[in-house]
Amino acid sequence: MTCTEFQKVLPYIIDSDLTAEEHVHLESCRVCSNVIADMKHIAQSAKRLVTLQEPPARVWHTIRRRLERQEDVPRNADSRAWALSSVEW
Repeated sequence: MTCTEFQKVLPYIIDSDLTAEEHVHLESCRVCSNVIADMKHIAQSAKRLVTLQEPPARVWHTIRRRLERQEDVPRNADSRAWALSSVEW
């Protein structure tokens, strides 16, 4: 098996068992072996990522109440839009 042949099946073998031919190639090819190791590391790292979620409305309400105590915030302003507009990115 060549590296080109191996790379064609690469997406299919990350989470599955290798064929005998694929296994032999990995044992003899440091480049493809490193690619597999990197892809497995990336896949494991991606599983640990936390999905960002929109905070509940009560969070924006609490931020607005606290800010109103500190400075003059328009009472009819949309809480989230106002809170985000005052943040320096």
